[in-house]
Amino acid sequence: MKNSRYSAHSSRRSLLRSSFFVGALLFDYQIERTHAKGFRRFKLLLVAELSETLEVLDPANAVEVQLSDNSSAEVVTTYVQPEILEQAVRNGFFDPSNAKAATRLAGKIRGYSTKITHLFSILSIRTTVGPGSERLALHAIRDIEETCRVIVKDTRSLIAQL
Repeated sequence: MKNSRYSAHSSRRSLLRSSFFVGALLFDYQIERTHAKGFRRFKLLLVAELSETLEVLDPANAVEVQLSDNSSAEVVTTYVQPEILEQAVRNGFFDPSNAKAATRLAGKIRGYSTKITHLFSILSIRTTVGPGSERLALHAIRDIEETCRVIVKDTRSLIAQL
């Protein structure tokens, strides 16, 4: 009788261990699937944000900026925020080389928006500054255009890596 009780207790223990092991495997599998699904969803969001960045920085969206010497220049004056890109870097979405490229791109995008703000401030005070403001405005526009070209190139490159 003692042996049968020991045997039943031992069988229950083995069954519990097996159940625990199977449960742990199932849990690990579900976590992995959830992670993979989240990764795919995050990738879609990132591609959407990067594609939107390319779309809004398209030269077709440029506006004409009237200068006080009756000349004008065209520039894309859109504020862009790389929030999903920055989150992807923080979450370890990229391998090290792409993380570096993504971080640089996010910095360039933030810098672009700062340059737009700078241009607007030049344009808003140009009547008080005088003729020198046109030179400042043209310099700011050229700087914005160059930054825009670099962002578009780097964004396309990053999308191709995804």
